[in-house]
Amino acid sequence: MLTNNYIEHFLIKKNTIEKRLYQLDIVSKCLNKNSLIILPTSLGKTVIMLLISVNCIEKKKGSILILAPTKPLVEQHFTFFYNVLNINPSNIIKITGQTPLSKRKYELNENKIIIATPQVIKNEILKKKLDINKIYYLIFDEVHRATGKYAYTFISNAFNLIKKKKFHILGFTASPGSNIKKINNLKKLLNIEKIIYKTN
Repeated sequence: MLTNNYIEHFLIKKNTIEKRLYQLDIVSKCLNKNSLIILPTSLGKTVIMLLISVNCIEKKKGSILILAPTKPLVEQHFTFFYNVLNINPSNIIKITGQTPLSKRKYELNENKIIIATPQVIKNEILKKKLDINKIYYLIFDEVHRATGKYAYTFISNAFNLIKKKKFHILGFTASPGSNIKKINNLKKLLNIEKIIYKTN
């Protein structure tokens, strides 16, 4: 998978992702466990999300749902995935509150990557327009927002009600808070099995 200074993989366009061993190490640790990934800003959380998605697509495990709290973050992740992944662009789906209803399509029979704001996904689950049983990785960006009535909480609870669990939850944050109670609440909400922490 590694050649020179770039990651080589048939699902990744050549010379686009620089080799960072700590990113590969994080990916290997969280692939099969619900994980809370604490990573300072600028250490490449989007690359890690992409490498996790590549593994999922290669193994044909299911689809990936990446949630980001703001439209600009959704746009940022979508643009990165679109420019780097060597897959049919139609398999990368971007959904925000500004996406027309006619363009919100969730044909998840193949591996798809949905990048969306949480409120939209909450509404789609409530309306039963999104079959969450076909999601293999549920990824929360800025997961520290998962408190109270925020949509992250609803979505996590909806997934955890699935009786036959064939999915993994991953939460990314640079700001978990120093309060142990807050971290423990996140662990409970997401059924976290592993905490992965990386400093600068």
